[in-house]
Order: sequence, then structure tokens, then C-alpha cells
Amino acid sequence: MKQFSKEDLEYRGNGHYEIEGVEYMSIWTFKKQNFLGNNSNGANGSEGIQLTANGVANQRTKPDFGGFDNIYVYPVEELRKFYNN
Repeated sequence: MKQFSKEDLEYRGNGHYEIEGVEYMSIWTFKKQNFLGNNSNGANGSEGIQLTANGVANQRTKPDFGGFDNIYVYPVEELRKFYNN
């Protein structure tokens, strides 16, 4: 699996990518843009595990900053469904 980063053409912003015509965001970015609460590492990690267990596809990205080696991004449409947004 390719790891996307801000150097790639797919990069749209921190935690935001367009990959093969599909818009992807990290959970943190999606929550921030949609003013959703509980935007913490613990909550976002658990929700990412839940999304993956539900069969939602993801892509691996290198974060712009912070202590993580990689961050997963999910299709925005799937995030909207998951958060009923």
C-alpha cells in the first residue's frame, strides 16, 4: 500500500487527499471541518478501528506534523455516513 504525503499530487491539505477521484480525510480533519466533538487520539483511533471493521476502505498517509508515523484517511462519503453528517 502506498503511503501518501504532502509531496504527492493527491494532497489537498493536512489530512485531506483526493485519490483516484475519491475525496479522503483523516478522522481528525473531518471532525475539525464539521465541528464534531471528542476529537482526541483515543476516540479517533477507536472510531478508525470501527470503520475498518465495518469494511470501509482506507489509505495510509504521512502526517504533516506530530508523533505518528502514519495516519489513515477514509472516503469522505463513508465518514459522513458514519457520523451521520
